[in-house]
Amino acid sequence: MRCLLNNYGEFDEVHTIGPAVWPHFDLICVHKGEVLIRLLKDREVLLTSGQGILIYPDTPFDGYSKVVRTDVSVHHFAFEDNRSSFSHIYTSIAGKRQGFEIFPSYSVPEINREIAGAIALAYQDFSPLLQDMRAATMLLMLAKLKLCVARSRGKVAQASNFEDLIEWLRSRMEESLTLDDMAARMNLSTSHFRALFKTHFGVAPGNFFLGLKMQEAARLLRETWTPIKEIAARFGYIEAPHFHRAFKSYHNITPNKYRLTHLPRG
Repeated sequence: MRCLLNNYGEFDEVHTIGPAVWPHFDLICVHKGEVLIRLLKDREVLLTSGQGILIYPDTPFDGYSKVVRTDVSVHHFAFEDNRSSFSHIYTSIAGKRQGFEIFPSYSVPEINREIAGAIALAYQDFSPLLQDMRAATMLLMLAKLKLCVARSRGKVAQASNFEDLIEWLRSRMEESLTLDDMAARMNLSTSHFRALFKTHFGVAPGNFFLGLKMQEAARLLRETWTPIKEIAARFGYIEAPHFHRAFKSYHNITPNKYRLTHLPRG
């Protein structure tokens, strides 16, 4: 990799973006404000603080700040050959033309340290060693940006998986599902599933499942005259007293009193 530019900059009414078509890669990271960038004549990308874009070589682009002033850092670089210890970064970027890649969000403090380091090196007197350090810092920055994207996609996929799990739990409220059952549904180890679930929902899986049952039981008590014994059976309670204790512990009122308090008259 050959680093051509690492610097801070700003866009405002006077300093706009382009129009330009570079023979090298152009990484723009927004630190404050927001900019609108037009690429390939018909694509528009709005970037705000904590977002970035990697513009591939030979890609026409221009743009402007959407606010009075937008602070950015700009990094130009090129790949001269395929000799790189960062083989994944090289194969995922090198050789690309006429396109771009958006970094919708990144770990701002961590990436900003790499940005500051690359810019600090750019202001020192040239030497082969400093050039290698700039290249290594730039590659590390790109690797971290791509890792942020991968983690973001993983969180979206994880959220979708949890939505599927909740629907599965709702369809099996008559069962006494265990933590192992839920973990198996997610194809995770029990300990990993427990930790992820607690982080995502703020409660333990078992308590969450109990809450689904008790909320649905309360709805049936409010809206129907279904006998309490039948309601208890719908949620896996063979013995009605066990259901009474669970309901009172969750709602701080017995099922009978809850029904009398909430069921419409007439």
